[in-house]
Formats: sequence, C-alpha cells, structure tokens
Amino acid sequence: MALLFILLVIAGGMGLSVEAGLLGPLASQVGDLWATMSIFGIGAVLTFFLMLFFSPRSSPSFFSLPGWQLTGGLLGAGYVVILTVATPVIGIAMTMIGILAGQVAKSLAIDHYGLFGSPRRKIDPRRAMALMLIMAALLLVALGEGGEMDTIAILLALCGGALLSVQAAINGRLGSQVGVLRSAFLTFATGALVTGLLILFFAPATSVNLLQVPKWQLLGAFCGVPYIVIMVLAVQRIGTATATVAVIFGQLTMSLLIDNFGWLGNSTMAFSPARLAAVICLALALYLIYTSGKSATSHEAARAEQ
Repeated sequence: MALLFILLVIAGGMGLSVEAGLLGPLASQVGDLWATMSIFGIGAVLTFFLMLFFSPRSSPSFFSLPGWQLTGGLLGAGYVVILTVATPVIGIAMTMIGILAGQVAKSLAIDHYGLFGSPRRKIDPRRAMALMLIMAALLLVALGEGGEMDTIAILLALCGGALLSVQAAINGRLGSQVGVLRSAFLTFATGALVTGLLILFFAPATSVNLLQVPKWQLLGAFCGVPYIVIMVLAVQRIGTATATVAVIFGQLTMSLLIDNFGWLGNSTMAFSPARLAAVICLALALYLIYTSGKSATSHEAARAEQ
C-alpha cells in the first residue's frame, strides 16, 4: 500500500512541474496574480463539486478546529505567487531546484520533530545519506544550468519549497479530521480569496485577461487539485519526508522532460548526463527514505507486541 502512495505522489509531483510550465507563459500575458487566481479559482470550483457529491456529511465543522490547521490555503497562495514570479526570471528548472531544496530541508525537520501533528520519524543514517544524494542531484542540475542567476528569485524558490512542505503536513492533519475533499476545497478557496484581495489592491492593468488566453494555459488547476488530494492522503501514511522526496522525483523528472522537448511554450534545454545522474540520485534517495520508514514502522510494531 505504501508503494502505491509513493507512485501516486510521484505522479502528483509531475503534475506540479506541468503546472509551473503552464504558469510561466500565462503570467507573462495576464500578470502574476491573475495567473495565480486561475489556479485557485478553478481548483476551488472543482473541489467544491467533488466535495458536494462525494464528501461524507458527518465531518466536523472547520470552525471547531484549531486555527493553524486552516492555514494551508494561505501557504498555497504564497507558493503559487512565488512560482509565477520566479519561473520567468530563472527558468523552470532552476525554480524547481530551489523549491526542491526548500522542500527537503523543511520536510525532514517536520518528520524529525513531529511538527504540525505529523508522525515523528527521526533522521537516521539512511535519511542522512538520502539528504546528501538529494543535494548532489540539485547540484548536478544547477551546474548544468550555467549562466547568471537572480539571487532573490532563488531565495524565493527556496521559501516556496518550505511553504509546500509545511502545507502538506498541515493539510495531512486537516484531511484526517474533515476528509480529503473538504481539506482540498478549503486550501483552494482560501487561496482564491487571498489572491482576489491581492488583485484588488496590487494587480496592474493588463491588455489580456484570462478569457482571452488559449484555454490549455488554464489547465494548471487540473494538475494542482490531484496533487493536493494525493498529499492529504499520503502524508499520514508514508510521512512528510517520503512524500516530499517522491514529489521531488516526479517534479524533477517532468521538468527535465519539459525542458528537453520545450513543452508548454517553454524554451528547449537538451537532456544531459548530469541531469540523468540527478534523477538516479533522487531515485536512490527515495529508496533510502522509504526503507528507513519501513524499518521504523517494524521496530514500533515489535515494541508494541512486547
């Protein structure tokens, strides 16, 4: 069962890279905030109808829960804004690198200390080795990029990755209490409200609006919604760190394919041996964290039987 969730999370991570690939060209036409609104607005509508027909009616009210469990949408809005701002400046691959690095560091900390109600999984030698492999993978891709990079955009991407890991942990906790679809709806609805306020006060006038762009550029939400639902289901079962590494593997694999073939209107960047080595490093890291989690679960079960 754990392997199934890992495969689902990898698919969700690939969807995030597709979302990033769509957001960059869209933001260049309608602006960063309107591009963000396309994700959260469409996502809120989709999850509302899913919740209406498939969510249990006996779930507790959002207002009966601690306030911190309702902040996933705020963090998601911050992540998408960062994504739309950083991608045109440093490119999709380097944006993903920064986000991945932020995800790794924060997810290991969340698991190690059991933050946000996540199951506690201490950093052991396997996880330490996995972390080194992940950093090696990120370094390999970064070296292959070449050229000058915008420091502020890279720092923003790092913060975006950290926000994504915290959001996954919070949504996992929330989903265990109110259900997967209600948790996903809250995330997208909150993100849409926050983005709407930002648009009201800060969005500049543009000559193109969301109704005028090619409709395929608005499909980012159809990648974001499955990711949110999958992560809510997966975090409580395989841990934040394992889920994050699986997301990273999917993100990097898809971002390399997008760069190599120039999909979604992005510039072409040929696949290289360094990028192949990066994917292999991530696959090994995912295996190490997965086996670490299985070993910890076996030890806990053995202690419970004694």
